[in-house]
Amino acid sequence: MGNPWRCRLQIIPIHFPSLPFFPTFTSLDKDLLALIEATIAYLDVLTQSCISESEKLHQDLQKVEQLEEKITREVDSLRADIQRMETELVVYKDLDRLKDEAEAKKKV
Repeated sequence: MGNPWRCRLQIIPIHFPSLPFFPTFTSLDKDLLALIEATIAYLDVLTQSCISESEKLHQDLQKVEQLEEKITREVDSLRADIQRMETELVVYKDLDRLKDEAEAKKKV
């Protein structure tokens, strides 16, 4: 049967005489194809750039989450230390009682 486009190329000028001559149209097709190929190449580069940026941002997010966990653990530890120190402060605040206890231990 042959190339189906060849048949259309022969029919179109007969039905649509106002269309440009096909060799000119074919050169426009080549230019359009070159533009499309360049656009695809650019989009491939852009896609890879976006993927790289996404991976970098994901790694940064993981680092921030790890830092957040470390800070949370440190804050919890500091709160426990503060609570322990407040308890010890009550004990050490009563110096008279501490002196009496120390004297009682020396006597024993």
